[in-house]
Amino acid sequence: MKFAHLADLHLGGWRIPALQQLGMEAFKRAIAYCISQEMNFVLISGDIFDSAMPSIEILKETTEQLKKLSDANIPCYVIQGSHDYSVSGKSFIDVLEKAGLCINASRISIEKDRVVAELLDEKSVAIAGVPGKKAGLDKELLAMLFVNGNTTNDKLKIFMFHSALNDTVNDIGKGIFLDGIDVAHLPQGFDYYAAGHVHARKELKKGDKLVIYPGPLFPNNFAELEKLKHGGFVVVESKESTKKAKELTYERVELNLKDVVVIETNVDGMNAEQARAAIVNLFSQDEKIKDKIVLLRISGTLASGKTSDVLLGLEEAAKRAGAFCLLRNTEKLSSKELEIKIEVKESSIEQIEQKLLSPLPSVAKKLFDVLSMEKQESEKVLTFESRLTEAALKALNLEDKI
Repeated sequence: MKFAHLADLHLGGWRIPALQQLGMEAFKRAIAYCISQEMNFVLISGDIFDSAMPSIEILKETTEQLKKLSDANIPCYVIQGSHDYSVSGKSFIDVLEKAGLCINASRISIEKDRVVAELLDEKSVAIAGVPGKKAGLDKELLAMLFVNGNTTNDKLKIFMFHSALNDTVNDIGKGIFLDGIDVAHLPQGFDYYAAGHVHARKELKKGDKLVIYPGPLFPNNFAELEKLKHGGFVVVESKESTKKAKELTYERVELNLKDVVVIETNVDGMNAEQARAAIVNLFSQDEKIKDKIVLLRISGTLASGKTSDVLLGLEEAAKRAGAFCLLRNTEKLSSKELEIKIEVKESSIEQIEQKLLSPLPSVAKKLFDVLSMEKQESEKVLTFESRLTEAALKALNLEDKI
């Protein structure tokens, strides 16, 4: 038996049209590969779309690809991810399932003090799953999880989830995800644990069973392009060992659609016009950027001018030099004209906050902590806003009432 495991497609996520199309092209190639290799089935462990309400064009292309899988008689099992998820519980995954293009494996119900996940008893495999939620709410689901079904039969048993495990948090930065869960919280009795949510290629073990994060199908931001270069997925093969235990092996399928080139430049002491001219000159002299995704990191303090003036026309200049597209990072770029110094008499910000918050009730203090959350580097605005909203609802104990 052979199956493909994909996760974190985030179709429609890029605002740059060329990169949004590359994300869809990665999906098309993955589907074509699965059909050509006659996979028994396909798993998608969350975040097919970048939002619960994708555009019509993204829906059309996604539907077309899933229809190809269906026509090839290859079942596709999916779960909602934190981006597919909405507080209303509605998702376009439900529409795709209704059309017969996929099977939602996350069938859960709440019974008193536990969460029950129904085991889908399919022709050659048994699958259970838990949907991903925002603000770490999926952690609570897994902590109270009970799987309803026979996990002792001879079928290959798969558990799908969309959460960060504690062993993966250091790979991605604690500021992006809330604390992860322990591997021990994953339910017993499964042969393979199909993970999603962590945008890193990672293999873990629960006992002697594989827990695999395949990483994103295509990088979703500047930092991921810089670190991962490209996306991919895994193909898992199941064989019966001499001990009648299921032996699973896997291999990665890399999807390198465009090469990535990183350019770092320091413009310290230049004015805005000089800095811009120096960067444009770099493009014209660098043959390595042709047909590449160019990641430009600009650092230094301008002697005069606005930092925004440095960026004027850079995309056009990069394309004239042959680049596929340009992404910029100006986190370490500043200007002397914009420096402002503020003196605070108190010894620390923490003491100021403590003094101001001491008369307030505990819920107000929790809400203040939520509102102090910061947007992470390369985190999309919509993602940050959703994370902030979910955390605020949780602090106010309103997450189940909306």
